[in-house]
Amino acid sequence: MKTTVYKVSGIVCGHCAKAVVKALGALSGVERIQVDPKRKVVVIDHNAALATPSKLRRTIEEQGYDVLM
Repeated sequence: MKTTVYKVSGIVCGHCAKAVVKALGALSGVERIQVDPKRKVVVIDHNAALATPSKLRRTIEEQGYDVLM
């Protein structure tokens, strides 16, 4: 199990957080997702072989948010 943390621009409310959680939760290998709109942080516990960090990042960006590394 790996934990990946992203700083994400544009997440400002609960609706934003739900959209990100829903999209990431649909990926195989994702175990737990925490989104903190106040700090604009997404924390993902995942199986790195199934849900690679680049796949996670792409999924967040597909929801319309900018991942800042």
